[in-house]
Amino acid sequence: MRIVDGDVSLRAKWGFWLLALAAFLLAAIPSAVILDTARDYYRFVTGWQPGTLRQLRVRHVPLQDSLDRQPPPDIRFVEFTLAAPKARAVILTASFNHWKPGLYPMARKGRFWRLIVPLPPGKYEYAFEVDGAWKPDPKAPEKSVVNGREVSILHVF
Repeated sequence: MRIVDGDVSLRAKWGFWLLALAAFLLAAIPSAVILDTARDYYRFVTGWQPGTLRQLRVRHVPLQDSLDRQPPPDIRFVEFTLAAPKARAVILTASFNHWKPGLYPMARKGRFWRLIVPLPPGKYEYAFEVDGAWKPDPKAPEKSVVNGREVSILHVF
């Protein structure tokens, strides 16, 4: 058996280039699909190109709309005011916001701090945080104690 030097190198070159092409295709095709998908997503998020919407499948249609069964709750707009002319910040904390501070900052109007909150009828406990200090409403006739702090009681009818 005689091996020609040029024949081996030619086969080796073809084998190398075929292997390199196969490796390139294995890496390039999925990468191109991923890059194309990422480009479409970026355009959709930034608003450059509208995305395609899939058809919605409805599995269950109720016989009666749930909003028709009971009327929506009656909402009252309740105004909270506090006279605190020297205060820098006043925040309303109450049972209707789970006593979380910072959710209802009040606006200054002259020497009064004011906030209007929509509430359904019910009994609510509330207090003011005046520059970080807890203070019940001095105008409220009814008071209570919650978590060791004095609070005011509001009845919304």
